[in-house]
Amino acid sequence: DADKLENIVLHEDIWELGEAAFYGCRALKQLPDMLSSYLVTIPAECFALNINLREVNIPYGVKLLGFDCFSGCESLKSIVLPQGLEVIERGVFYNCYALEEISIPNTVRDIGEYTFFHCRNLKNVYIHSAIPPAVSRIFADNHKDLTIHVPESSVEAYRSAQHWREMNIKGMSGERLTISEE
Repeated sequence: DADKLENIVLHEDIWELGEAAFYGCRALKQLPDMLSSYLVTIPAECFALNINLREVNIPYGVKLLGFDCFSGCESLKSIVLPQGLEVIERGVFYNCYALEEISIPNTVRDIGEYTFFHCRNLKNVYIHSAIPPAVSRIFADNHKDLTIHVPESSVEAYRSAQHWREMNIKGMSGERLTISEE
């Protein structure tokens, strides 16, 4: 019964997870370091509707977060995205109400539509890419309290890029500019 699953232990040689593999595991609170470094994709809806999931550390090597893979994780407060991540598909963090900030590595080139819709506590997004990632509507219309932090040298590029120009863009430098390699 998915409602009672509290812990997941996977063999370190797991190469692939199925779509919606852990969908609706309501007792699951964290996924610390349990995901294999061989994973390249976190598939669609893999961890969706895990309403008590609070923290996630995506392993180095993951290149793609599939659509809605963490949508509806209402308690998700902490997520670490690895350097090397390239694509965040549609709705990945949709309805992650507890998420307050997120740091997006400079390797992300595409962020799908509705990715941060209804993340009502999201206040700070740190984007490490000098080039604005391709986006459409990734935030709901009520984003007035949200600040997008980008490399100081890229502030004007973001302020003139479609969809980003609607946001409160601030430059960052120093410690916040560095992101962990693993």
